Amino acid sequence: MMPVTVKKLLIACVAVTAMSSVPMYYGIQYHRMHAKLKGQEGKAVTIENEEDLLYEIGYVYDVEDVNDYENAEKTIYYLVKIPATNKIYVCTWDYGFTGFGRDDPVVLARHLDNNNDSGWDGYIIGLHDSLKGKKATVRVVDNDDLTEE
Repeated sequence: MMPVTVKKLLIACVAVTAMSSVPMYYGIQYHRMHAKLKGQEGKAVTIENEEDLLYEIGYVYDVEDVNDYENAEKTIYYLVKIPATNKIYVCTWDYGFTGFGRDDPVVLARHLDNNNDSGWDGYIIGLHDSLKGKKATVRVVDNDDLTEE
């Protein structure tokens, strides 16, 4: 058997510490990210100026979560398709309900008077079953506007 030198022992300790600190860092950031998300999810959504909203019935075409571990932030994108116009809108979640999934029927409500380069303020509202009345505040962008660039 080879004798263990102090140098080899130190190298082994440093290697084990380095390998365990990276997952620990991401684990801490993951918990921070989800704590922040839960806080935003718990905020009540109040629809303002309902008479100024355009309501369109559609469904969630796709959902994408993007995790930014560096800043401990999670961004949720809902792609909402409106069959009547055959348009897809990219909705960036701000706060409220996060449980909408693919093919869930929803109403997309958006303020048309506040359009700027970054889209419209709006809401996704669940239509049926356990999602009925669940609301999320979102930033709405027409997918065509994103793909033209």
